[in-house]
Amino acid sequence: MFFEVFEIDDDSASILVNDMCVDINDLKAKIESPDVIQCSTKISEVINTLCGFIGKKSAEEFNNYCLSIICEIEGEPYFVLDSLRMVFYRFASGGLEELFVYQENEAWYPKIILTTVLHPNDIDSLDGDFLIYRGCDVSEYESGRFGQSWTTRKEVAEKFAFDNYDSQEWFDINNRIIVQARYEKCNTLYSNQTEYGEYEIVIKTQVLTDVKIST
Repeated sequence: MFFEVFEIDDDSASILVNDMCVDINDLKAKIESPDVIQCSTKISEVINTLCGFIGKKSAEEFNNYCLSIICEIEGEPYFVLDSLRMVFYRFASGGLEELFVYQENEAWYPKIILTTVLHPNDIDSLDGDFLIYRGCDVSEYESGRFGQSWTTRKEVAEKFAFDNYDSQEWFDINNRIIVQARYEKCNTLYSNQTEYGEYEIVIKTQVLTDVKIST
């Protein structure tokens, strides 16, 4: 088995990491957390089954299987399984692109970390280097552990900082900020600069330098 408590098999681990770009350490930490661990064996079984479905079942079959399981679960394990349902549904529907672009941020959701360029994209439309912005919690800035999704428009970052999550229990406007940095086109993993989108840029966080609070 791959983990002592979170017992997924090696084939499933490979699919999660290499095909779906799931941060498996983050997933393991959540499933072994105190409010979920009582269902860790069941969740492991579900993940192994879903990984076995890939390439064989439709997105709707993924969805129906998960719904048949989560109706028997309560509390935080229910929400974890429901998030996993959406992860596999998205991947079965549109591959890694749909999984990454439509990931949830309001509640817990497995971290998706891109390591290669995501297609289709409009990276070629970008300048050689440009300003990027991100709306985030001040703790993210202080730790230096930034997410991958940024934007080329400050007004979009302002919405993520102050508006998009204001209904969430964890939201505290006093801790919300906008950060900015200069970034190079050659290090971009994904770009969607369409007029009606979020002007999203997906970056390699390890090459970020000189991140500042935007005023």
